[in-house]
Amino acid sequence: MSTAVVMMTHRFDAVILDEFERMREALDAGDQAFLLNDGSSAPPDAFAAATHVFRFDVVSRRAVRVIGGDILRNVHLAWLDFFDAHPEFDDYWLIEFDVRFSGPWRELFDAFRPLPCDLLCSHLRSIADEPGWHWWDEIRAPGEEIESAQKLRGFLPISRLSQRGFACLRDGVAAGWHGFLEGLVPTLLQHFGLHVADIGGDGPFVPEGFRNRFYTSVGDPTGALVNLGSMRYRAPIAFPRIQAGRLYHPVKPETCRLDAGVDTPQRALGALAQAMAMVRTRLARERDGSGEHYTADFLLQVLTGVNGAALLDALETMQSRLVDASIVIELRGQLLELMASDPHVSSSRMLSSATTS
Repeated sequence: MSTAVVMMTHRFDAVILDEFERMREALDAGDQAFLLNDGSSAPPDAFAAATHVFRFDVVSRRAVRVIGGDILRNVHLAWLDFFDAHPEFDDYWLIEFDVRFSGPWRELFDAFRPLPCDLLCSHLRSIADEPGWHWWDEIRAPGEEIESAQKLRGFLPISRLSQRGFACLRDGVAAGWHGFLEGLVPTLLQHFGLHVADIGGDGPFVPEGFRNRFYTSVGDPTGALVNLGSMRYRAPIAFPRIQAGRLYHPVKPETCRLDAGVDTPQRALGALAQAMAMVRTRLARERDGSGEHYTADFLLQVLTGVNGAALLDALETMQSRLVDASIVIELRGQLLELMASDPHVSSSRMLSSATTS
């Protein structure tokens, strides 16, 4: 089985290219890694040969209708342009530039090599799960009405398509299927009898053994995916990769305070210490009446992508890797104290200033 790993990026910051190199390290013989770019900026010379450039004005001609005037909600059209140029792979991982994995990418890729799925993505849900999702009506099939019960949505910053899945998507779009890709792609593939599945999380499409294994997300009737979970729409995660073996999104270079990375426990401990300091500052404002009330656990999730219980588990893992675990013990005590200091129920409101305060 050969695999293409495709990072979608409109920018070539050093931290983004470093993550791409980490993906390259996970390749088996016969695999290949690529950058998928809209042509708005040129890649460094060392990455030019691995870069596939598409033009929105060209790829948009595939669809009978596009959503908006750019590639943002029509990314599947850029995928298809890449597939035209590289149809020879068995599977295709498609990963946005602001996705991070806290561990070797091989750990993630190898876990799914044996699974014959035509689409893997995160947060796969039906219309019954999230009836208020804004984009349900933008899933259109040519000459027929799709029954509501047959509609699916996924969250696609990271996904894997099989060669068969790509061919189905290509033929469906050519026939007139159109809409926002997060609803269009899973609905179309399932409609034609292909196998769709969830990378992890806690939804109804998670394969056995993968529940909450590689990421968390928090659903609600609107499907908004804000603030909570390691895979979400927004806000950007300020302190990613504290917990090992997790996918994180979005991680923006300009708003990332400290990436725990994959190097040493000390870096993760430093990230956690900074996150807790920011939470204390925010809670102090609330106590003096100058801020709205949020719980410590909610604030930690906004900043790190994982909740307090997961952070405690991460500290336990770090403790086992250190000769001198005194700093872990100290931080664990501080985290327990912080969590116990605020008994109120957390708000699900968007914290627009959480990563900048």
